[in-house]
Amino acid sequence: MPREFVEFLHLHEYDIIYLLHTMAEKFYLDGDSVLNNSKSHTFSVLELFAISERLKLPSEATENKYDFSHVLDFCSQLEKIAVVAKKVENTLEGKGREDLPLGTSNIIPRKLKFDLIAFKMLQELQLIGISPANVSNAAGIRDTLRVLHVHLTDVRRSVTSSSAMTFTKR
Repeated sequence: MPREFVEFLHLHEYDIIYLLHTMAEKFYLDGDSVLNNSKSHTFSVLELFAISERLKLPSEATENKYDFSHVLDFCSQLEKIAVVAKKVENTLEGKGREDLPLGTSNIIPRKLKFDLIAFKMLQELQLIGISPANVSNAAGIRDTLRVLHVHLTDVRRSVTSSSAMTFTKR
């Protein structure tokens, strides 16, 4: 479909293929500067779900700037990521918002499972408003992950009633 029609229907916000095209274009244009500055990025749970689902599909021929390899290359070099229920106008929405659908869709963020296979150098992971149960396969980051932050989620700490937990690997 023509890009204008895709954007008119908001498919670039909800459909995994078009969402990934948007991410690929962004990382194609700005990925190197982000990696040179911080090696850190914030993903919505829908974006990670899209990456996880796309890894299950056969490769496709697309325009260079929409190529999925840009997303994989970017993710493989990140050392720190945050995963949030929603990204809204450069702000993060946490607890209490994950039961609501994304925009005008019927997608419920708390129901989306994702894996972290694309992240080869991940050292720090933040889950904000997302349960650790949403991570379906974290075996690939076992050797590299050093810090895990869990904020605004249903995970309970038995010693205190704090709304955030941090685990550090020694």
